[in-house]
Amino acid sequence: LARAISFPLCVQLGINVFYPEFQKLQQWDDKKEFLSPAEYKEYMELTKGSTYRHITFTKKDAATLENLENKYREKKHELEEKRGSIVFYVTLFFATLFIILSTIIPVPAISAGLVLAGIASAINGYWRTWFYLDAKIKFASLLVAIILLTTISFISFYRKQKNK
Repeated sequence: LARAISFPLCVQLGINVFYPEFQKLQQWDDKKEFLSPAEYKEYMELTKGSTYRHITFTKKDAATLENLENKYREKKHELEEKRGSIVFYVTLFFATLFIILSTIIPVPAISAGLVLAGIASAINGYWRTWFYLDAKIKFASLLVAIILLTTISFISFYRKQKNK
C-alpha cells in the first residue's frame, strides 16, 4: 500500500523537478507569471490590485482588460495542455513499467505492491489529464491497460498453479 501511494507522488514530483515551468500553475496569483511585466503592470493599474467587480470601466479600459485576461488564459491553457501531455505519457510509462516488473519479481509482497503502484500511477495520470486527452488516445490507452492487466492476471494465475 505504501508503494501504491508513494510511487505516483514520486512520479509527480519528478515531473515538477524536470519541468520547473509547471510550478507556475500552482501559484495563487499567477497572472504575474503569464503576463509580461508591462502587461501585468497595466492589469494591476486597471484593476487597482483587487477584484474588479466594484470598478466601473470605460469601454477602452474594459477592452484592454479583456485582452489581458484572454492573453493570460491562452498562455495558461497552453502550459496546462503541455503539462497534461507530459503527465499522461510519463505516468503511463511508469505504470506500465511497475506492472511489468510485478510479473518479473517473484516475491508476492513486492509484486502486489508494484501492481498497486502501477494502477495508482495510471489512475493519477488519467485523473490529472483526462480533460486534455483526445478520445482516440483515451480509448487506445484504456484498451492497452485492460489487455495488460488481464495478461498479468493470467501470468500470475499460472505461476501460482505451477508452484502448487
